Amino acid sequence: MAGRSHGKLLPRYAGPIAEFVLTTHPTATHYDTLDFIERTFGVRVSTVALHKFLKKYGLDRASRAQALAAANVGAAAEPQDTATADGILPLARSALPPGQPVLLPAPPFSSRRRTTRGHFC
Repeated sequence: MAGRSHGKLLPRYAGPIAEFVLTTHPTATHYDTLDFIERTFGVRVSTVALHKFLKKYGLDRASRAQALAAANVGAAAEPQDTATADGILPLARSALPPGQPVLLPAPPFSSRRRTTRGHFC
């Protein structure tokens, strides 16, 4: 603890804390989680440090609710692909005829012009 009043949450604690928060105790409060951390790792941490740790790894309630909502919307929007008896998916309806080049998507953040202001001497 070297001069700290509280311990430090290390990245290696993320797995057990995620299991505690997501699977075994999904309705646990921050104080329940702090108690779990103290019993498991022998480290006392502040509620602010716990909040920042949970937010960093996407384990806070807002991030979990947003991920759950996105998963529900994504599952409803995606059409279900049906496989044939051989396990091969059917071709897309808009398949190009043979010999035609396939257009590649533009790479992300590919601006052709300079993005900084000013001149170079």
